[in-house]
Amino acid sequence: MVNLGGALSTCLRAPHFITPCGKTKGGFTLLELVAVCFIIAILASLVVGIYRSSLNRFEAPVCAANLRNLHVSLSSYMQDRGQWPQLPEGVGQGTSAEEEFWADALLEYGMPQKSWTCPTLRRLAREKTVSSAPKIHYLPSLFDGKSFTPFRWKEIPWAMEVGDLHGNGNLMIFSDGSIRSYKQVYEEVLRSGSYIRK
Repeated sequence: MVNLGGALSTCLRAPHFITPCGKTKGGFTLLELVAVCFIIAILASLVVGIYRSSLNRFEAPVCAANLRNLHVSLSSYMQDRGQWPQLPEGVGQGTSAEEEFWADALLEYGMPQKSWTCPTLRRLAREKTVSSAPKIHYLPSLFDGKSFTPFRWKEIPWAMEVGDLHGNGNLMIFSDGSIRSYKQVYEEVLRSGSYIRK
């Protein structure tokens, strides 16, 4: 066994930094560690914020597809029955009974329960970001029983998303099947000075 002396043991120790005075200094100061932790925390919060907002935007096309499916189901219902679905007497607006009515009324016309839910709101409910999510995330308009009423006013949405979940206001679908956000409709109103287009 060869004894290499103190040279090898010095080389195997943790690296040291030599200060201008010639003294060795090991590790970092508390201030340096706090500064690094602070910078990492700021970067992490920026990344998480960007990730969440991009998720909301990526889920918007799924919401639009759900609204298109709702439009097709409502159109099929009107072709079959000759009128817009009418809430039964005693069913209040904004109640769970209303949600069940819409889900049941359009189920046979190709609107499954999964299509009633926005993926963003489902994710937020799973993450416990929102206190509770309704059964349906798109609210159909309440027209009277006349067959022409849903087509009479082109700028009244057939259905609207329950909240601004994708960043530009609630998504809405209109009688022609077009989908616009609340922000887009509001900007059209400001440009034209009137809500009803000619």
